[in-house]
Amino acid sequence: MAGTSARIGFVGLGHMGGNMAARFLAAGYPVYGEERNRDHAQQLIDQGLEWCDTPREVTEAADVVFTSVPDDGVLEQIASGPDGVLAGLAGGKTWVDVSTVSPQASRELAARVRTHGAFMLDAPVSGSVPQVQSGTLTIMVGGDEDAYRRVEPILRELGTPTHIGDNGQGSRSSSRSTSASPSRCSPSPKGCCLLNGREWIGSERWTSWKRARSARRCSGLAPRSSSIPRKRPDST
Repeated sequence: MAGTSARIGFVGLGHMGGNMAARFLAAGYPVYGEERNRDHAQQLIDQGLEWCDTPREVTEAADVVFTSVPDDGVLEQIASGPDGVLAGLAGGKTWVDVSTVSPQASRELAARVRTHGAFMLDAPVSGSVPQVQSGTLTIMVGGDEDAYRRVEPILRELGTPTHIGDNGQGSRSSSRSTSASPSRCSPSPKGCCLLNGREWIGSERWTSWKRARSARRCSGLAPRSSSIPRKRPDST
């Protein structure tokens, strides 16, 4: 399966999934794909993507099938039924879910995948479209280690993958980093960030504070303050 001989499938060709599929196409992989609206995938089709009408057709055509969907409910929709991913699985295939979904959903679906003699890896990514396009995503992967080793060269087309444990561990890691990361905070109309649902802070002020704190630590000086500077949304 190593190298560009592996056939890759993609279900969900939105901003993230579509750009991932484009990277695989540029690297020379044969790529099969499905999206609810074919018009959204036309540019990829023009680049060589083989269109499939259902997730099942994608899975039947591919050695490794990727899914990129918004939540647990959509993941279940594309997995189940006569045209779902599960219906197209067979022994030796690997399903890599790069969606940000719950650990429970990942574990339960992985158990169903194993009944088909296949493997599922939960591999949510840290980064956005620019990181996809530059191949610099951070990818935390949960699932069977041998299955991970087989697809690791493929994942490296997208960024830096790390196997961190059993099914659900990748999704768990993603949910923790999402809740803890200031970069994932909510924007205000004035360009501030809502930190931990309580404190507003200007993004430029946050960056300056972090740089100053890091510089003092590197020079052997104690940081002047351990508190995060605050900035109200209506401040200037």
